[in-house]
Amino acid sequence: MTIWRVAYIAITIFWIAMTSMLVKRIYFPDEDGFQPVPVEMLFARFSQHNDVINNLNLLRQEEKLGHASISAKEWKNEENGELRGFAMQAGGMVEGEAWNQPGFNLSWSFAGRFDRAQVWHNIDLRVRTPDSSVVVMWERGQETPKIEVMRDGKLVLDTKSLMAQAKMTAALPGLGNLPFLNGGTLDPSMTPETAVQMTACEGVSTLAGQRRKSFQLVISMLGLVESTAHFTEAGELAKVDLPGDLRLLDPIIFGLDEADDKQAKP
Repeated sequence: MTIWRVAYIAITIFWIAMTSMLVKRIYFPDEDGFQPVPVEMLFARFSQHNDVINNLNLLRQEEKLGHASISAKEWKNEENGELRGFAMQAGGMVEGEAWNQPGFNLSWSFAGRFDRAQVWHNIDLRVRTPDSSVVVMWERGQETPKIEVMRDGKLVLDTKSLMAQAKMTAALPGLGNLPFLNGGTLDPSMTPETAVQMTACEGVSTLAGQRRKSFQLVISMLGLVESTAHFTEAGELAKVDLPGDLRLLDPIIFGLDEADDKQAKP
């Protein structure tokens, strides 16, 4: 066998191997091969399901601790119908067992709109317990959000008093690093417009016991707390990994199969 024949065989083997890797990467990517995609593209698919209420179970391991629903719809310019961004709505309930207080359930709701550049234009967050409530409302153009904390029907905290407390806390060493915020520190340059940031990617993962193309959306709040939402190829919300070992699962898509919660390596 001549050296040229050996070289030809080596080049052919190399070409076949590289072509196989390229085909696998494009058409059969694994979890390590998740590729970035525009957040707008993922929300365009997700918003197609806004007419269906997705009832997600809130779980800690196998214990059900509540429920939630999350939806999105397109936000269009009223004059010309062009897409401006997306409007999100969410809400749910967390049972008191989540913090070892049976019967002390918490209900919450969220509404907000962000444009195609991921700049938020309004946020409305409400949390209620049996004896208290918290309301956070903000519209773009406001320097600070409107905050009201009520207990037993009386106002105990508002924006003005909270800002004064925040200044005092910032002056005390050590209080800037809170353990439940994963050791993160708040970026002083953060504004309400950019307080929630999202990144999206696509690849293949195991959902409902099957390997299928899927999307992931990483949501970062204030640069401190992160959650990861998992979507099917069609844009259906299947799972949300939350801090504190909590998960939101769609029982219809998942069947609550523990194997689905792990992205098994091939």
